[in-house]
Amino acid sequence: MLPDAFTWKMQGDDGENITLNFNPNPKFSPPDFQGRVLGQMAGKLVVNKGQNRIVTISGRLTQDVTFGWGLLGRLRGGGTFRVERREVTPGMWQITETHVHIEGKVLFFKSIGQQEDEVQTDFMQMPDGITLEQAAEMSKSLTATLK
Repeated sequence: MLPDAFTWKMQGDDGENITLNFNPNPKFSPPDFQGRVLGQMAGKLVVNKGQNRIVTISGRLTQDVTFGWGLLGRLRGGGTFRVERREVTPGMWQITETHVHIEGKVLFFKSIGQQEDEVQTDFMQMPDGITLEQAAEMSKSLTATLK
């Protein structure tokens, strides 16, 4: 849905990365509830040119999104998200940060409050041929050492 849900504008090119801004496409016809939310986002996409990998995608909900005329649910405009990806070893990209902050209501009563900030660090390349059990044991001993 990304190509159709947004209008895109080039913001910059620093030689390594291309930065694109996106805004809701008024001609987009969302196929489902997720598409309705996606179609009301505006933000920024940074792509690594050499590997065609997303480095960062961030955005905010530009307006309230209602379901069932607001009777079934509502996500409040202004909610934000950001996902950061990094090359942790040559050719291996992983999500290193996820930030989601949204609010709303379901069926008038139940509040939705997703406030998530997750940062992952200290990625390590495991030796070739290692078993899952060996990797788990190495991870446990490393975690104990770091505490």
